[in-house]
Amino acid sequence: MALRFILGRAGSGKTTACLAEIARLCRQEPLGAPLIFLVPEQATFETEKELALLCGGGTFRAEILSFRRMAWRLRAAAGNLPHISETGRNLILRRLLQEKHDSLTVFGRVAGQPRFCEQLAWQLREFKYYKVEPETLQRLASAPECPPQLQGKLADLASIFSAYRDFTSGKFSDPEDVLNELAAAIAGGGLPPGTRIWVDGFAGFTPQEYTVLGALLV
Repeated sequence: MALRFILGRAGSGKTTACLAEIARLCRQEPLGAPLIFLVPEQATFETEKELALLCGGGTFRAEILSFRRMAWRLRAAAGNLPHISETGRNLILRRLLQEKHDSLTVFGRVAGQPRFCEQLAWQLREFKYYKVEPETLQRLASAPECPPQLQGKLADLASIFSAYRDFTSGKFSDPEDVLNELAAAIAGGGLPPGTRIWVDGFAGFTPQEYTVLGALLV
């Protein structure tokens, strides 16, 4: 897929140019290949309204999607594993903490504190966003220059993260893995031939999002 940059300062009309081009293609060929405008989650509704106005009320071809909405769209079409809710994730982590209590050097003393599982779940989400694996944490924990207290925390995180990955593998889909699944689906031909993508409005991208963008460019 070819890559084209539209550059300019804020307010110079980059978004307007993208929407105008999408609307023009919709008018020229209303039933052509999909046209996807990829924007931040909080911008989808307003962008949909703008595109509808430019298209005269609606369109069959164009969709305004965030990364996650695009992922769930392809996931629904593929019918993958059931996803884990926030409550389900916390219950799994609580069970793993109980099973590993005696082997945890730092977290064993605080695992029973209120909201500890919620904090741990948040940390695992961050690891997934930035593509940090348990093996990376274990390697950092084993580094000679790592302070002893930090070594214990990293080793405990690596142990719990690895156990969580093993527990869910093949049985559940973690919501934080949907962008990795999206990249794999795109690489496997999940988008219809001729699909065109516009990307706009992002201040930056996580490593997961870069993986998706890389799959779109192949």
